Amino acid sequence: MAFMQAPSSAGGDFLPILAYKANQGRLYTVDRAQNGAGVWETTETEVTMAQPAFAVDFGRLEVGWVLFTRGAAPQWHMAPYGSPTPAQPPSPGNDDGGKAIQFRMGFRVPVAGNAIGGIREFAGNSGRMIDGMNELHTAFEASPEASLGKIPVVKMVNAVPVKIGQSTNFQPVFEIITWVERPDALGPRTVPTPRAVTLSGSAPISEMTQQATAQMARASVAPAAAPKREMADAMPF
Repeated sequence: MAFMQAPSSAGGDFLPILAYKANQGRLYTVDRAQNGAGVWETTETEVTMAQPAFAVDFGRLEVGWVLFTRGAAPQWHMAPYGSPTPAQPPSPGNDDGGKAIQFRMGFRVPVAGNAIGGIREFAGNSGRMIDGMNELHTAFEASPEASLGKIPVVKMVNAVPVKIGQSTNFQPVFEIITWVERPDALGPRTVPTPRAVTLSGSAPISEMTQQATAQMARASVAPAAAPKREMADAMPF
């Protein structure tokens, strides 16, 4: 499986977000805008039940290490999927309880579609979210359309509860509903098109699929440049 420079916490270069909250099993769009006083405000809109369709650009998938801190911009140490990776970054300090803060394995990938308002960033580091994206990426690489350079348009059709210890989180289930050509607005591909191979008596499959889960642990300190957001009406889907 797997997947912009971290957006400034102060400015208009912020790429809107599509967020999945594993502790809820719910999907949100996250937008920032300046109010009348010139202060940036964040608005979350739940879109779970609407099941918006959006294209997932695995051609710009990044994986690696991420640190999400409430009230601060995320810290990314990422690389294009399949690239060499460094070790886990050191802890930047301790939390309020004195426990060392740790970077966690994660991913980020551009997504796009009229239903979500144009181009957004989809990212996360929760185990259940990664599991759901691993399954989607495996289905992507096993499809002949992927070897033609196309990207999948998907919907989140379910969220399955998974209990570990005393905690229950929800694994998203994504369904591929169609395939589209990568829009130019998503920028240059940083992950090669999966090369399809034909096994005797079988349909074309990707040579990369078997390494999907292991690649989630890989990262780099040189993330790819972020695609610029385009207006929703520029999206052909």
